[in-house]
Amino acid sequence: MGNILRAFAFNELELEPATEYDSEETKAAREKADRLEDLFLETLQAEQRGAYEQFRDAQLEEEYLYNIDRLILGYRLGVLMTMEVFTDRERLSIRGEGH
Repeated sequence: MGNILRAFAFNELELEPATEYDSEETKAAREKADRLEDLFLETLQAEQRGAYEQFRDAQLEEEYLYNIDRLILGYRLGVLMTMEVFTDRERLSIRGEGH
């Protein structure tokens, strides 16, 4: 299953979401970050811009890989929780049966 999760995480399964969702908070945060980055870039010289863009790209790559690991870990946790429901089902009781 690890290979399927990696393929899913790296967008190699070509799955398309049924709906696209962006909350107002997400949009506002993205717009604020874009405005601040534009303002910051205006103050930098050409050489400094290149260094900043390399730094930004490195951070984005790190965040992307971190989020992939979180997706896989979260999925595995969900599966473990589901397994626990099925393996511990004998501990559940139906009202009126045996009590």
